[in-house]
Order: sequence, then structure tokens, then C-alpha cells
Amino acid sequence: MDENEAARYLNSVAWGMAEEGENLEQAEMLSAKSLELQKQALENGEKPDYFSKKQFENSLSSGLASYYDTYGLINYKLGNIEEAVAAQEKAVTDHSSPEVNTRYVQFLNETGNYKKAREAAEGFIKNNRGTAEMKNYLEEAYAKTEAAGNFEEYMSSLQKVADKQLKQDLREEMIE
Repeated sequence: MDENEAARYLNSVAWGMAEEGENLEQAEMLSAKSLELQKQALENGEKPDYFSKKQFENSLSSGLASYYDTYGLINYKLGNIEEAVAAQEKAVTDHSSPEVNTRYVQFLNETGNYKKAREAAEGFIKNNRGTAEMKNYLEEAYAKTEAAGNFEEYMSSLQKVADKQLKQDLREEMIE
């Protein structure tokens, strides 16, 4: 088993433990080891013949981001909020899932960094990379940073940008 496969296995076990909220200290150790192995794979992993160099690097980088998400969730559940935010920042990429992005905003709110949470959520929502749950976290951040203003109007303006972006993305996808 190479570093990449071992990292994937450890992360999978750690994620399951995190979802169940069981053995979190052990899950944190497994997750940390998966990060270490994945970083090693990025540095000196041997590329399989069926991958181009760029595809291989993208695959490893995507895995690393996913493993940071696991590490962030575990630390959040352990009450290590600052560590969770630091990990989640590394989990958020141009291709991270709306769920990963939502956890990032949630963790920022937990630290009281409402301004950063609001800015991040705005960007995710405008680019259609948020969840319905993220809107709740954005509403919390909005209330903590905005002295006046109607949240529903604000949310509507973000949704208009998101709709426009979605149409643009669809046009570009159809042309390609």
C-alpha cells in the first residue's frame, strides 16, 4: 500500500469516527497521520501510468484538501475551534464542496470572526458554492456585523448575483 492509499484509508476511518462522534482523540491521530502521508505522497509519490503529471498532482491535492476537512471536523467536535478553522481554511479550494465551505463559515462564526464568515459566505453564495445551512450562518454573521439593513433584501441581492453567475457558467459549459 503506497502513501496515497494509506492516507485515503486512514482518512476514511477517521471520517467515520468523526461523523459518529466516537473515539475523537483516536480519530484526530488517524486524521493527522493521513495528512502526513498525503503530504509525503505529494512530495515523492510515484505517478501511475494512467495519470498525467498534472492529473496526479490534482488528485493528490484534492485528497489533501478533503483530509483537512476531516481534520477540521474532528477538531471542531473536540472543541479545538482555532485548529478547526486553520484546517478548514486548507480544505476550502476552488473545487471544494458546498458542505466543506459551510463548515468553514460555521467554524468562523464559532470563533466570533463574523466579518470573515460573512465575506466567505457571500463569496460562496455568489458562486453557487453554499448550502441552505450556510444561509443561516450568514444570517448570524450579518446580524453581528450589520447595524442596519434587511437581511432578506441582502440575501436577495446575493441570490441575483448567484443566478447571473449560474447562467454564465452554463453558457460557458455549453460552448465548450
